[in-house]
Order: sequence, then structure tokens, then C-alpha cells
Amino acid sequence: MAERAGIEISVFWSMTRRCLALALAALLLPAGCSPGDDEDPVDPADPTPIDAAFAPRCGVAAPHHLITLAEGDALIAGGLTRLGDRYYLGAERVDSLNELLRIYSVGLCGEDPRVVAEGIRDPTYADGIPGLVFALPPWPTRPLACTGSGLSGDLVALDPLGEVEPEVLIEWGCGPVAYGPRDAGLVVTIFNEDSPSRAILKLYPYDHDAADRPGLLPPLEIDDAYVTWGSFDSRPAVLEDEIIYIREGSQELVHRSLGDLSETILAADVDDFAASAGFLLYRRGAAVILRDRKDDAETQIADVACDGCLAVDARAAWALRDRSGYGGGVVVDLERGLRSDVPPGRRPLRLLDDGRWLLGSADGEVFSADLEVGDERLVAEGLGYSFDLDDDGLVRTEDLDGRRAIYRAPYDGSPRELLAMRSGPFMRIADGRVVTVAEADDAGLGDLVVVERGTLREHRVDTEVRAYPRALAAAGALEPDVIAYQVVDGDRSGIYLADLSAP
Repeated sequence: MAERAGIEISVFWSMTRRCLALALAALLLPAGCSPGDDEDPVDPADPTPIDAAFAPRCGVAAPHHLITLAEGDALIAGGLTRLGDRYYLGAERVDSLNELLRIYSVGLCGEDPRVVAEGIRDPTYADGIPGLVFALPPWPTRPLACTGSGLSGDLVALDPLGEVEPEVLIEWGCGPVAYGPRDAGLVVTIFNEDSPSRAILKLYPYDHDAADRPGLLPPLEIDDAYVTWGSFDSRPAVLEDEIIYIREGSQELVHRSLGDLSETILAADVDDFAASAGFLLYRRGAAVILRDRKDDAETQIADVACDGCLAVDARAAWALRDRSGYGGGVVVDLERGLRSDVPPGRRPLRLLDDGRWLLGSADGEVFSADLEVGDERLVAEGLGYSFDLDDDGLVRTEDLDGRRAIYRAPYDGSPRELLAMRSGPFMRIADGRVVTVAEADDAGLGDLVVVERGTLREHRVDTEVRAYPRALAAAGALEPDVIAYQVVDGDRSGIYLADLSAP
């Protein structure tokens, strides 16, 4: 689960700017994470960066210039994807509110840069899209994308070099839909505009005779599904080789194999459900029933009557009492077999490895809680800026003497760790270091730095870097310590890759 929030703090000491920053930095640094006795501490009032070290990339131990974008184009967050031996980059016009994008294609070291498509849809405007540019299993190196704007558009196949116009695979296939590429084909859920609770399910089998470009056979009509709307939207569950849904009209909970579309009725008179590969959670009236799919053993875990308020994954299941999520409810630790009540005013966020739950409040607080004994530990409060939920701690920004500082608050209640003393939008690389554009100017440009843990020493990666809103790399696009960023600086302008894995 990825959430966004933050904390605003008030400072009441009367100090100079420099002394205040030093005092707060000292308070935030936990034991074991402060500078060593033989190392000068970083002056937070003047944290002059030193040059970063780089592992070789494309034969050079320095940032590598990958591609130059057209003037006025800006790489969007999440807009970098690697398919085979080429990167695909989505760029928006910085002077336009139009959400349609230009797609660039380039070799892994900058070879043969091309513009391959225009008018491509920003993935944040579509539901269920795997990414801005993505592929289907039989054609893992062939790019697909969505055209159109707003809540409508076509699913299209792109030519990797832009020499052939995009080919429409499914008209309106990127409207208000949810779909999932699976081994059997592309599952499409088209929501009916006239009846918002009704969805049409289709399976588009792959055309394996289409060797060169992705191809889909005419769709197989699966069924009409009933959809609920709430805190968790109850929609057809498209799993690895199966689909589970509530049949519209009959309220039967139906299982269909994606291999042969064979049908099994799982339950009758179902009002809501959630499903994972191992568990099924469904509601009949107010009775919420958990089924272990290995042996079909069932247990009633709650009495709630809320549409769209059920969720289940591999580790946990929960049933909320209202759509706000803060009316309390029931959670189940599936690995430990423990059922617990969530008190009103708390919303479950995730199950932690030690069996505690991370809970949120409507007042913007985050707690780690042992629900069995009623013990809560405050992790963060006063939400307002972005945060990330890691496996063992919450990483977020807060004000530190007028600057945006980044810290990590462990769930176990141990002292929080200051990760960076000045920050714009940031990402973390594999070893936990922060990469951030420090103190961007009015044009949104600043120094890109990587910050040592403990010493807080800043290492400058580059200058005149555009402050992107989040990590740019899509899953699988880059190695764990390789970052992508955009420089806007005359002849140097362009997209760069830097490998920060050097010791």
C-alpha cells in the first residue's frame, strides 16, 4: 500500500536560524545514526554538497545522457519503462493542461532516439492500466498504450521505432475499464454508463499467429457482473488464471476459469465480495464470511452491512463498518489465524510483520497497534505531505526551520531517523539513501543530491534538475540503484541515467 500524507510541526524556541536547525537535527538523529567522533557533522545551515561517485553506465562512470526531449517537454513521474532493449518515455508539455502525452523511444545507451506516438493517455486517468507503456505476455518487447483523454480512449499497439502508426487493438478499451493481461488473454471489464452497478466482462484471447505485432482475437463474452462502490470498490477479481464476480441480476458469486471459461457457483445471495488466490471474503446481508480456498472451510468474521467495505490479500482480510473507513471494523491475520476488532476512529492500513497493525485516524495520525491487548504507539501525526509505508517504518517529510526535511519513523517506537535536512520531491534507492532535488527554485530546478544515512552528507549528482514529483522509474525499468532525471540547462538539457551503486 502506498499512501501520501505528512506532518506540520510548530517550533517555540527563540534561536537563530542556524542554531535552531542544529538543535532539531540533533533531536531527530537517533543513537547510532549520528556522525562519527572523527567526522565533522554536517552544518544544516550550509550543507554544501560534495560530488557523488558513480558506477559505470554505458562505459562511463558518470551520469549518462540518454535522450534530449523537445523543448518544453517534461518527463512525467512513472513515465519511464523498459521493454527489451529500448526505453519508452512519456513526456508532457509543461505549458499545457492537456493530459495527452508524447512517447519517446531510445536504446539503452541512447541509440536511435525516436518519437513513436502522440496523444497518449496519462495512466493516472485510466483504471487498471499496468503502466504508461506496457506489454502483453506473448510479445514482451512490443509496446502498448492508451490513446484518448478523460475517461475514454483506445488500446493501441505502438511501433518501437515509430515508423508505423499505432494500431487499435480494442476500441474504447481504455475507458472506465479494469483489465488484466493474463496467459489466456486480456480480460476487459467495461462499466455500463447507464447502469453504474453493471459491468460487461470480456476475454480477448491472444492471436498467436500474429508474430510481429500484438494481436487479439474477437472477444469472448464472459458475463454481466454486479459492481458495488465504496471504500474498496468491489469489482470482478481477475486473478492469475481465473475471474471471480457477482453475477448481475442473480447475486450469485461466480468463478470462471480463464483457460476454458468453465463455471462454478461459489455462493448464492451475495451482496459484496473480495478475493485472493488463497481466500474468499463475501457478505450475505450483514454476515461477512471468510472462506479458505484450500479446503473451503468457512468462518463468519463480522456483522457489517456496508457495500465496498471488504478487502483480502495473501496475509490479511478486513471488513469495515462504513465507507469512510474510520467507523471501525474487523481484521484477520490470515497467517496467524487471529481475528481482531478495529475500534471506531481507526482505519486499518496494513498488517506488520510482527503481527501489529498499522492504523490511521481521521485526524491524520498513524499508529502501530497490538489489537489483541489494545496497545497503540503513535508513529506520525498531522498529515499533510507525502509519506511512504516501508516494511519497518514510515518515511515522510516535515518542516525543519522553513525547509522540508525527510525522516523515517520506525513502527516499533524506536527513535526516528533524519534522512535528509533539505528536500524537494524525493525517492529512496535500494540501500535506503534518499535522492532528492534540494530546494528547487521558482522554475522548479535545483541540485539533485543523494544523502548519506547517518552523516546526512549530501553528494551532488547534477545541477539544474527538474523537481519531479515521485520516483520516475516504472517497476522493472531500471536497476535498483539507477535513477533517471531531467536536466533543463541549455545544451545539457535532456534525460540522464546515473548508477549510484558505487561505494
